[in-house]
Amino acid sequence: MSNAMPMGQSMLFQALSAFPQGCKGHRTLGKCNSPAAQAVKSEILQYAQTASGPRAIFDFVVNKWGMKALTPEAQRIRGMRTSK
Repeated sequence: MSNAMPMGQSMLFQALSAFPQGCKGHRTLGKCNSPAAQAVKSEILQYAQTASGPRAIFDFVVNKWGMKALTPEAQRIRGMRTSK
């Protein structure tokens, strides 16, 4: 994923819901800049440096924060891809 930044970073954060503290009123993590959101973004970016691709990053996010961390559309796509 490191070679897919920053466009990949933007797309990733748009697929994540604004679940951290201080993000009420925002639709996606990409639009929220609260201290909690910045910490989450930093943790995801750190993991992404060694991840084997987008699916691994989404696995990390879901394992750490649950499906609530994904937008409804990302949940739908993930459901289609993981049910095969």
